[in-house]
Amino acid sequence: MNKAILPFVIYLGYFVIGIVSFIISPTLPLIIKDFGISTAIAGSIFTAASLGGFIGALGGGVLSDLFGRKFLVILGCLFQIIGFGLIALSRSWALILILFFLTSLGRGFLSISFNTIISDINPDRRGAALNTLHGIYGIGNLLGPMLAGVVLSLNYDWRVIYYGAAAIWLVFLVINMPIKYPSVSMAEDGIKDKRSKRPFSELVSTNSILPMLFMVSFIYNGVATGLIGWINTYLDGMDFHVLLGAGMVSVFYLGLTLGRFICRSLSEQMGYSKTILLCALGSLAFYPFAIYNTKSIFITIGIFLSGLFLSGLHPTALAYANSQFPVMSGTVTSLLSIAMSLGSMSLPWLIGLVADIKNFKVGFSIGYVSIAILVVISILLIRHEKELRS
Repeated sequence: MNKAILPFVIYLGYFVIGIVSFIISPTLPLIIKDFGISTAIAGSIFTAASLGGFIGALGGGVLSDLFGRKFLVILGCLFQIIGFGLIALSRSWALILILFFLTSLGRGFLSISFNTIISDINPDRRGAALNTLHGIYGIGNLLGPMLAGVVLSLNYDWRVIYYGAAAIWLVFLVINMPIKYPSVSMAEDGIKDKRSKRPFSELVSTNSILPMLFMVSFIYNGVATGLIGWINTYLDGMDFHVLLGAGMVSVFYLGLTLGRFICRSLSEQMGYSKTILLCALGSLAFYPFAIYNTKSIFITIGIFLSGLFLSGLHPTALAYANSQFPVMSGTVTSLLSIAMSLGSMSLPWLIGLVADIKNFKVGFSIGYVSIAILVVISILLIRHEKELRS
């Protein structure tokens, strides 16, 4: 019975993460008005949240491997409940920043735990399981801002949304408590490949797959965040209607969600490295449609197909990495999450910097060059895999 319930609970938890991850977007204008702050000051919310997510990814994997998956899930839920609940109550801007850091820290813990657990309980179908997990997260991404918008359209205070987020996590915590989680030792006992049981430091020094997979996650999140983060500003500069820019984010996540469910099958049929190469080649082919066109129809197609092909990169890389280092699945998941955080911190900033000096077409070219590098990395992954087999 627990074997059937546990995956459902994990998928439900990742769906909830998807819902609450972007409620800041529709509520931020009201928060700015309520606290009487400038947009520059309000932007510190993203800094606090990014720092919390980074630390959560940095420490979550090690804590998960040391104290168990369930411990980290409960801790992450408590941080979410406390953080969102106190955000709704707080009248202090400094406290708001601390609480956004706390919620992102908890989200980092939960994300590490959920990815690790799904990998642990699906040792023979990691690619399918992780792409499904991230596809469900994408559905949450689509629904969360829409639900927040509906609440705000009914003239409720923005704080109601954060009360709701705290309540959702409280319900999930109650559902989660009786569930039995597999221990790290149980995962070790199920591993038949003795090579993968070598010390982690030895594997890193003798196996170049992990650094390459690190770069796959780094480039994926940097390119994706850079594209959707700047697309509104880019289209606004071209005198497109503001609704077009806002709609592009939804179009991207629609492609991202659909692509992950497609990669669920592809990753198991084609293999992990070939799936990563296919995603990289598709991104290389269609990313230019989004950034080098002036017609809205081609931009829309480019955004959708970019999301579709970028979608499978991180989940498949995560599945590949965990298949190589199953005993250290929590730590490996943490490392690739750190890669995602570093990508979102660096490439979007660099795109904005170059766009300020030149223009956005030149700025977005940084993303295109990164995708070209990703294609090379994907080919090297396939070659390295063949060498290992021989």
